[in-house]
Amino acid sequence: MTKTKRNWIIALALAVCLAVTVIAAACAPKHNAAASADGFAALDINPSVELVIADGKVVSWRAANDDAGVLLSGVDLTGMEAGKAAELIVSLAEQMGYLTQSNNTVQVLVTAENADTQTEIRQDIEAGVESGSDIAQVTGDDYSRRVEELKAQDPELYADLTAAKLRLIETAMLFDRRLTVETGAKMSTRLLVELVEEGFDDAEDLITDELKDSFERRYEAAEREIDQQIAAVYGQEYADRYARYAALEALYERWEDEAENAGISEADLAEIVSLLGLNSAEDLKVNGRITAEGVEDYLDRLEDRYDDGPEEEAFERIEERVERILEKYDFDDDDALLTEAQQAELAALGFDLPAFRTLEGVEEYADDLEDDLEDDLERIRLTEEQRAAVRELQEQKRALKRQIMEEMAAEIRAALEAAAEQKADRLEQIA
Repeated sequence: MTKTKRNWIIALALAVCLAVTVIAAACAPKHNAAASADGFAALDINPSVELVIADGKVVSWRAANDDAGVLLSGVDLTGMEAGKAAELIVSLAEQMGYLTQSNNTVQVLVTAENADTQTEIRQDIEAGVESGSDIAQVTGDDYSRRVEELKAQDPELYADLTAAKLRLIETAMLFDRRLTVETGAKMSTRLLVELVEEGFDDAEDLITDELKDSFERRYEAAEREIDQQIAAVYGQEYADRYARYAALEALYERWEDEAENAGISEADLAEIVSLLGLNSAEDLKVNGRITAEGVEDYLDRLEDRYDDGPEEEAFERIEERVERILEKYDFDDDDALLTEAQQAELAALGFDLPAFRTLEGVEEYADDLEDDLEDDLERIRLTEEQRAAVRELQEQKRALKRQIMEEMAAEIRAALEAAAEQKADRLEQIA
């Protein structure tokens, strides 16, 4: 993918995390089904990060606020020992300026099903904090005051409530609208951790690659129009060169998308449908199409259904066979030769065909053109009026990105709320 698209995808992925962070851990990685979660920990520096822990390792996690989303963009804590995860979080916080000599406190909250496990997790995390930064100081927490207030209201109900368990209850409340602090106080830590872990997975399933792709395409189309207007401020010659680069980048991205989402052959699709026990391939369609990416998303949803169940091993065997079929549809632009039709499109834009043999070649050339344009920006001198025009157009781009992020968050929020309603209805029917 070209440099511009790569930057936007990173921004979009982060935007998704930040947009839904107060609703659910939508960007938390999938949990390790082989382990049973038995602990919950929260590290607050601002950033704030929450970890679900099993057998001393992180099985799922979430960035609990915007700063944590920035801190952990592109980071996967899943599978790490709790202490190592804490070490990485604190180290990154210091590197990025969140943890400083004047702001060096790290609040650590830990709760677990039994006292020994809780002590072990807390010791591991505190050791990790110390290893991650020489200036970090582990301190108490803001939840303790609230716990004391609750205990004053009802000493019997909240007799065993700790600050860490209160934090866990509030996180669990994001996923079960029937849950209250009162009912959560009566529940075991293990049940609360399982509820949070299940919520992490449910939220993750709602953010499919197709959803992100749809918003990405909207942004790119509008962004190019604004960037062309910005280029025009720098003069006609620069605008013409930018238009040539933008046309090549658009071609590459379209071809990359087509290659990555190529249809599955009828024979392979029939075998996949048979392996999954489907009546038809309709269940595999996303936006009216069946692609390898869509099938993989479907497998992820099934995996959540069979995790820790009696049919888990049987499903894993089926999943492995389906994934072997999908391997032939893996896309690698290094090996993707240009078709005659693609070469004709390049020729129509005036590009020298011998320079391109593969999609990778198109990508590299587009990146070179972009680098040249960036170099020229430093040499062109603008008037104050022109600089003001550029600033206004750049603000339009930022506003556009915020709008798309908000719309995407609203769509995810609606899906989460609908899922919560359906879950509550099912539980009421069972009761």
